[in-house]
Amino acid sequence: MFFSPIFIAIPSCATAPASIYVGYLMLVAVKEINDLANNGFKEIVLTGIHTGSYPRLTELIKEISKNPNLERIRISSIEITELDDVFLEEF
Repeated sequence: MFFSPIFIAIPSCATAPASIYVGYLMLVAVKEINDLANNGFKEIVLTGIHTGSYPRLTELIKEISKNPNLERIRISSIEITELDDVFLEEF
């Protein structure tokens, strides 16, 4: 079975209250990814520019990996220099 890709747009958050905005975006992304996984999608690709610099990438991956219907999580456009120690220790 072939599924068309679904895109979740996450805009840049370079403003002062970015931590609140990022937290909200993470909740939205987790919900949408879980909805997709629960409706038959087996793989999620986190993609963008400088994906490794996403402020809560480790937390996002840990949260969506809890869904037993999701078989694979891939990350594109990731650079080792963008990853923090928490990510490297976790994965």
